[in-house]
Amino acid sequence: MDKDILYEKIQKIQMIAKIDSLKAEIYSIFTILILSKDIFKTNKDLSTFLISLGIEIKPYLEKNRTGMLCKTLRFINNCNEKQIIKLKKALKKEFQKEKIQALNNNNNNYMKFIVDKYGRNKDVK
Repeated sequence: MDKDILYEKIQKIQMIAKIDSLKAEIYSIFTILILSKDIFKTNKDLSTFLISLGIEIKPYLEKNRTGMLCKTLRFINNCNEKQIIKLKKALKKEFQKEKIQALNNNNNNYMKFIVDKYGRNKDVK
């Protein structure tokens, strides 16, 4: 559920030209991104992602998602126009790649399920 909303929001921000409106949408994207356990299962993965975007996360913040959220929102609030556009591009790049991988994984899992269920070499009990 959260992933679908996130993908829609990331597509939506590509059309926004006003920086203040763009910041508001990026706030909501990062709120979903950080608080959802569906997207980043562990806090370490989330912290690594935020650091890759240039958001400094101290080790003590890795234990607390709401702390990481506060740090990220403060970072976004202090960003200039170029940094906001850079964040927008980074989000689009990262989550298009993730969506493709997720689709591939779902197809592979589905095919494995079908082969296991209806395959000739299954164990009969």
